[in-house]
Amino acid sequence: MAKPAKTKWDFGDLFAAQTNEPVETSQSAPVSEPARPQPRLAPARKILTVSEITAQIRRLLEGTLGTVWVTGEITNFKVQNSGHIYFTLKDAGAQLACVLFRGEFQVNRSLLQDGKKVMVRGEITVYEPKGQYQLRVTSVEAQGLGALQEAFEKLKQKLSAEGLFSKERKRPLPKYPQRIGLVTSPTGAAIRDVLHVIERRNPSLQIILAPCRVQGEGAGAEIARAIRLLNEFHSRTGEAKTPNSKLQTPNSKIGDQGLLTAAERSKPSAVTGLDLILVTRGGGSLEDLWAFNEEVVARAIFESQLPVVSAVGHEIDFTIGDFVADVRAATPSAAAEIITEGVFSSCQFVADAADRMRQLAQQQIADKRYVVTPGRTAFERAGAAFRRAAPEPIQRFGIEAQITGSGAGAGARLFDNAR
Repeated sequence: MAKPAKTKWDFGDLFAAQTNEPVETSQSAPVSEPARPQPRLAPARKILTVSEITAQIRRLLEGTLGTVWVTGEITNFKVQNSGHIYFTLKDAGAQLACVLFRGEFQVNRSLLQDGKKVMVRGEITVYEPKGQYQLRVTSVEAQGLGALQEAFEKLKQKLSAEGLFSKERKRPLPKYPQRIGLVTSPTGAAIRDVLHVIERRNPSLQIILAPCRVQGEGAGAEIARAIRLLNEFHSRTGEAKTPNSKLQTPNSKIGDQGLLTAAERSKPSAVTGLDLILVTRGGGSLEDLWAFNEEVVARAIFESQLPVVSAVGHEIDFTIGDFVADVRAATPSAAAEIITEGVFSSCQFVADAADRMRQLAQQQIADKRYVVTPGRTAFERAGAAFRRAAPEPIQRFGIEAQITGSGAGAGARLFDNAR
């Protein structure tokens, strides 16, 4: 505390003399240097073995993905002696190893072939000895064309077991058909091929057209309905005469589409009923031809009263309808040739008969010449000997000039001159 002032100019200890003694304060603190940052200690390393990290990956994949469906193309298909099957599923960008253990009896192993596109169900797992993830397969299904092929085989086995493909029920085709039914599209290439061949080989053959779609949804039902319609037409016209035409339709509704003129419909005909039915279409993919693989078409062919010729696609194409039909032709043109073979071969035989008869006659004459020639030679020798030995009186009658001939004619002339 400052001392009291004695005068007004005495300011006391207001400006106290500075000393080197430290000033004491109530909150004095020691002065220290700034703290330096301490180095951070590295965490303790957790080192895993290959087996441990692989096991963790396996648990992660199996716990996260679980059961999955995968689609792809099969490659590297192998069957081991143990019975396990190994293959690879691939697409344009990746590959997936797959294994089918021998204990999975419910899996259709016939679907597993190199190049086939399939859908497989299974669980993603890791084969730890090689550190490779793979799909453990528990189910296989065909996809795309494979699914259609599988359906084809199933229906084929079913109908075969029922006897629809039996050879004993196959009926022969008539040798000289006069009128046939045709089941096909009126705008396709198949009908043009059939008509072209028939026009060339048997122009008198009549055709009853039952037009229908041969591809797409509902085409199978239309084909079956057309076959049944032709059978009904055959039953009706078997008792009554029907109009004559090159190309007709089995009912008036279809006929009104312009396939027949009024004059053609009014012509009388002695032909009744149908002789056979031709079911045909041109080539295409398996999907395009699928209508002819439907069960409804197979049943309609089987129930037909008339023999059925099936000509669907090309030579390498086979449909369920081909197996049920009485005759299978490789192409529409080949079917038309089979149907017209009887008439065509008979006409060809008649056309060649004149030339054949001429050849046979010439051959017979040539064969007889070998028989006549030795007798003629002997007769000529006898005539020459007679002339040499004949007495003068006989020669005066001019026999010498007449006897130079041979055979029966010469003998007759000799008799006349002598008389």
